[in-house]
Amino acid sequence: MNDPVRDEIQFHIEERARELEARGVPAAEARRRAEAAFGDVRGISAQVERLQRRREFRRTLDALAESLAAGARGLLRQPRYALLVVVTLALGIGSASAIFSVVDAVLLDPLPFDRPERLVRVWESDPERPVRDPAPADFLDLRGLDVFSSVSAYVPRSGNLLGDGAPERIRYADVSANFFQTLGVRPARGPGFGPETVPEGARVAVVAHDLWVRRWGADPAVIGSTLDLDGEAHEIVGIAPEGFAWPDRVGLWVAAAYDVPMGASFGPDITSMRDAWFHRVVARIADDRSLEVAGDRVAALAAELSRTHAETFGAEGRMHVTALHTDEVGDLDAALLLILGATFLVLLIVSANVANLALVRAAGRRREWGVRLALGAARSRIVALVLSESLVLAMVGGALGVVLAYLGVGAMRPLVTPLLPVTTTLGVDPSVLLFALGLSTLVALGFGLGPALLASNRAPGSAIDRGAGRRSGSRREARARSLLVGGEVALAVVLVLGSGLLVRSLVNLQATDLGFDVDGLTMVTVGYPGSDRIPDAERVVYYDEMSAAIAAVPGVERMGWGQLLPTDVGAGAGLRIEGHVDDGPDVGVRWQSVSEDWFATLGAELRAGRTFAPTDDATGERVAIVNETLARRFFPDGDALGSRIATGLDGRTDAGWNWARVVGVVEDTRNTGPATPAEPMLFRPMRQQPPGVVGGPRAILALRTGAGFAGMPSIRAAVSSVNVNAPISDVRVGEAIAAEYFSGRRLVLALLGAFAAIALLLGALGIYGLTRWAVQQRTREIGVRMAIGAGAGTVVSMVVRQGLAPACGGLIAGLGLAAAARGLLESRLYGVGPFDPLTWVGVPVLLLAVAVLATWLPARRAASVDPVEAIRSE
Repeated sequence: MNDPVRDEIQFHIEERARELEARGVPAAEARRRAEAAFGDVRGISAQVERLQRRREFRRTLDALAESLAAGARGLLRQPRYALLVVVTLALGIGSASAIFSVVDAVLLDPLPFDRPERLVRVWESDPERPVRDPAPADFLDLRGLDVFSSVSAYVPRSGNLLGDGAPERIRYADVSANFFQTLGVRPARGPGFGPETVPEGARVAVVAHDLWVRRWGADPAVIGSTLDLDGEAHEIVGIAPEGFAWPDRVGLWVAAAYDVPMGASFGPDITSMRDAWFHRVVARIADDRSLEVAGDRVAALAAELSRTHAETFGAEGRMHVTALHTDEVGDLDAALLLILGATFLVLLIVSANVANLALVRAAGRRREWGVRLALGAARSRIVALVLSESLVLAMVGGALGVVLAYLGVGAMRPLVTPLLPVTTTLGVDPSVLLFALGLSTLVALGFGLGPALLASNRAPGSAIDRGAGRRSGSRREARARSLLVGGEVALAVVLVLGSGLLVRSLVNLQATDLGFDVDGLTMVTVGYPGSDRIPDAERVVYYDEMSAAIAAVPGVERMGWGQLLPTDVGAGAGLRIEGHVDDGPDVGVRWQSVSEDWFATLGAELRAGRTFAPTDDATGERVAIVNETLARRFFPDGDALGSRIATGLDGRTDAGWNWARVVGVVEDTRNTGPATPAEPMLFRPMRQQPPGVVGGPRAILALRTGAGFAGMPSIRAAVSSVNVNAPISDVRVGEAIAAEYFSGRRLVLALLGAFAAIALLLGALGIYGLTRWAVQQRTREIGVRMAIGAGAGTVVSMVVRQGLAPACGGLIAGLGLAAAARGLLESRLYGVGPFDPLTWVGVPVLLLAVAVLATWLPARRAASVDPVEAIRSE
């Protein structure tokens, strides 16, 4: 309550007290009666204070609305300026909000599980394999640790879904029975399954919501019915929550036989396997334990296994624990933070550009502000007017930026979703809108503060002094604009230089020999339902029949069968070499089985020995082909041919390991990507070890086609002629086969390249605007120079030199910034250093060329000035 109201109340109380005293009432009693007669003073005071606060709030709102309306009216008088600022702001805020939405979804949002901070991934390593999945026996040992309240394992697979429609190849997960309980995920419909609800030998499954809607029309009656997965009936016991597809965007979760994933393929012996690494283990830390304690206990278990099971686990095997969120994000955080950093550089350039525009506009309003001050306007009122104009522009630009963010996220979604964790839901949520609002406010204050201070410092006499401000004020403003332009150029240098290095890196990557020729190559997955439960001999006959049907298709020049795509990592197992010390696996090796025409179809060269032959069947000697990396590492004397090797998956008999003789050495296939060294790779002949275990009941068909090929419909018809229930999926042609190697880098490059182009354009506009303003300020001087004999070339040269000064300063500063920030890009470069001479010379030349063009345009206009008109205009 303010002092006048308080004084008024006290006056009435004191007057009444004096009246009572005059009647003979004692002073204290008179005071008490006066206060009682007046009423609840505290209540009245509180009510008055509320009314006053409400009135002040309304006044503030009215003043704000009046300021905003006045700002909007002022902007409408200069629509080109307003439109340019709004579009520039929308571009910066929209791009920043779109990228932030991706960062927010991946790095900031928690996993959609119950108490996700308690979930961890358990993984292993050894000297040959920095990262390996635990073996089945290791998974069972982890279950015995009291630091975990639950430990589950899963293996992503693909299978053939039959019945209830056309045959369909789907991704599914073979999971331990406690999989859903570990994650804390409940089925949306049905009871699901758990350790207590899966009888031994029962085959039950939970269906993903999307698959339930697409294949069964969201019919709730499917719960309790059966589905046919690879020729085996599974009871549907639940429907997963909508949007849940973890891991790897699967459509089904199947309870594993023996409660150990892949148990149905390997039988009860799987529980003792330690050198076949294919289990992915996720665990929940007990409530009374921490991540550090869990890591120590897991490391202690690994040390014990390396002593007691050195021949299988590995004498130098290790176990590690990582937060599940960290594991899901992987190295994506570095790429996202890099893009986010580039986005904020663009936002800084946008802010500098808008601030420059605001300063130019402020320079043209000197007389207006002088008149306002001369007529008695308060300086605070002028500051409020200028800031309100900035706020209006920021609000409109921010709103348009949110629209662009929605459009940008929609455009990015199909490109980035395959690269993001499966738990990521990409969209513009309230946190992104709040981010855009805060960004708009900061930008408004940023580019509005300078002109506001400039307006408040204007002298009233500048309204009548035509030269006022052209002296010290103009020099200060010119320096400020030059610094802003130099800053824009410096930031543009960093972005363009980084993009140039990434372009060079991507070119080098694409030129790397992958070990196979994608030109004219087609790869397709052909399902074989139930093939993992029939004898090897029947599978070999089946693929021979399928090969004959496909080879008869016109245009098929060569074909081969494999277990995995050449871009797949492959199954891992411990490799033993006969004659080496038998204290554990010599190396972790990737392996798969292939047909005799596989390498020729891929275009992979045989370096030594021979390829597989039709005689390499179950009746002949077990044989193998190794890649160059394995041969070079373990047979440096070139004696790989004729040596005998075995993997943990081959098993052993009473006589020892089931050895296979090396009959050939093939060139390396860069199945982990061109940026990483090739891993040791082992190939077995399909006739001795046909597809059906690794990768599921299906095989990869490689085709070389020529003239007259009728396309995939003819292949589908050939496959159906042998097995009408064999689905065909994942068709890849030519460069699409290796696209996954480059998709992430191409996306990063595309985004950085777009930001670099925006930065370059805004920098050029800043240089152009500064030079144009300088020409306008010096119109009379230029006219005088030309009147006394200066030629057009001299004028152009003078203007260009002065316009290039801030650009050159920004270029030098930008090169220094880029050199200091080289570590941010170094890990993403391939075949090129952070100080690549071609890039470091080419980018400055490009920027100087753009700067020269941006200054030459207003310089040419200055050279065309009529000296008489220029002098008369002043």
